[in-house]
Amino acid sequence: MDTEGARIGPSAAHAGTTALFEEAGFHRMERTQARVDGRIRWLMRLDLSRSELRDR
Repeated sequence: MDTEGARIGPSAAHAGTTALFEEAGFHRMERTQARVDGRIRWLMRLDLSRSELRDR
């Protein structure tokens, strides 16, 4: 979910935020039809073929 920098409650954050996933190396792929508290949910993807991820 894209919080747009706003605070969110724990029930809205259970699936994670886009910022959390982006910090872990994921990228936004596309918007979904789903909303949480009116905020957009994104399909996120992690590219496992990137060399820095293989070296962990």
